[in-house]
Amino acid sequence: MNIPKLMLEAKAANVAEHGLSRADWVLARTESFAAFGSSFAFVVNSPARQLRRALAAGEAVPHFTAATVAGLCGAQLPAAGRAGAA
Repeated sequence: MNIPKLMLEAKAANVAEHGLSRADWVLARTESFAAFGSSFAFVVNSPARQLRRALAAGEAVPHFTAATVAGLCGAQLPAAGRAGAA
């Protein structure tokens, strides 16, 4: 009796009947997301390289806060004292 094969068939039948959760769907496609993300590496690497050079040279680095980052992204921050509220 091949127990691993039986388990694989049972899991496949479960997915065929109920589908994948969002987390499982994303984890099953990790390689695709990595390939997609690596095409944008130049966007992240250039500012990161400049930051490393500034730190190595002892230059002052701009202060970033959550509000600054949220403003750049167009996101809204929850009101103070209400963590998790949107």
